[in-house]
Amino acid sequence: MGSSPFDTMLLGSHHSGFSEQSQSAVFIDFEEAQNDEISHLIEVADSRLEVKSRKRKTTNSKRKTENPKQKTENNKPNTAKSFCTFNYPITYLMTILYLHGLESKLSTAKKAVLEQYGTVLAPDLDYHHNPDAVQQVYETYKGQPIDYVMGSSMGGFAAFHLCRAFDKPVLLFNPALVKRSVPQNIPTFKTPTSGFGQVVLGGNDTVVDPADTLRFLVDQLKAGFDYHLHLRAEMGHRTPLDVFEEEVGLFLTRKY
Repeated sequence: MGSSPFDTMLLGSHHSGFSEQSQSAVFIDFEEAQNDEISHLIEVADSRLEVKSRKRKTTNSKRKTENPKQKTENNKPNTAKSFCTFNYPITYLMTILYLHGLESKLSTAKKAVLEQYGTVLAPDLDYHHNPDAVQQVYETYKGQPIDYVMGSSMGGFAAFHLCRAFDKPVLLFNPALVKRSVPQNIPTFKTPTSGFGQVVLGGNDTVVDPADTLRFLVDQLKAGFDYHLHLRAEMGHRTPLDVFEEEVGLFLTRKY
């Protein structure tokens, strides 16, 4: 699986450590990472990921000028659908299950990003008064053809466990995998033998400690998941719209 044009560093068999030219987003391939590299990664996370940052290669102004109908290199019309993000064509409509956080809902703008790719299922969950929210979501959607599961914060916790139940790829934004402010029961779901997970962590997150999440994910490597970790040094707990759009585009255009 090749690196994307947004990759700043792939910590794996060919890249080790954090370079002086690290950007604000650091992409890690957990499947290829060695133990000493993971240990170093956790040390960096413990220091709040204080790495040098600079502007991403793709700016908002450049994205605004992209036209899905533009000509391709061979001068033939680009037949990708209008739900093409960062010039990566998606050739079919999909069903995305998105789970919101404890005190937040899926915003209209972020929902619009997801709707470029297909149908969005975004249930309104009451984590405060329903300790079985994860099981409730599973019972509600287990008969539907879900293609991808996504979640943020508390919703990331729910998505992490539901992706196992549905055996589907999962995208997590600052997931509350270790500690939660309200009790939530974890149903016993099967563990997939293969799959893909993309985890996005903010280095300045003061709500969900990224170092705790890293340790949790290291313990989960034995589950057989191919985890890709995207560390964004300047991001806090909230995911900015442009980061959300970029991460969704990268996630939905990977080959599984």
